[in-house]
Amino acid sequence: MRARSAVVGLAVLAFGGGCAADDRETETTTETTGAPRSTSGEPTTADTETTDAAVAATTTTGPDTAPATSTTVPPPVQLDGRTFVSTAATGFELVAGTEITLTFEGDRISASGGCNRLASTWSLDGDVLVVGGVVSTRMACEPAALMDQDTWLSSLLESDPTVALDGDALTITEGQSSLTLLAAQ
Repeated sequence: MRARSAVVGLAVLAFGGGCAADDRETETTTETTGAPRSTSGEPTTADTETTDAAVAATTTTGPDTAPATSTTVPPPVQLDGRTFVSTAATGFELVAGTEITLTFEGDRISASGGCNRLASTWSLDGDVLVVGGVVSTRMACEPAALMDQDTWLSSLLESDPTVALDGDALTITEGQSSLTLLAAQ
């Protein structure tokens, strides 16, 4: 509040100075800051101190002067040109004897969940995997659980999951579902 009063005092000082046609006697008044000023427009010592305080207050408390904070940004996840093979899943039980394969090549991703081939575009937004609409071959596979696995994989990829790469282990997570894969050699 004091800084605001000082700024108001500055505005009064700038625009409320004495007028040449005004022959009245010079008075000293007190603004809300408690600093006296001359009504003739002539600054008093208190006006100068108030002005200096107001300038200091606005330059040290403004939004552009917030202290810089340093945050460590993790290196970007490097997926391009790599193929990963599943080692575990949560939120869905993989069909026994199958594995999920993901290949990242340029801006294309291809996947296989044991039945059909899935394909789309991909990009990273920080640690979020952004996959466009997944297209799929349409083979009917037995057991039917293989097609369910393809549906789960497609849904996981399209859900904007987070990704984490720890060495050669890639984890894709969304809500209660996750898929852990290992880089193929």
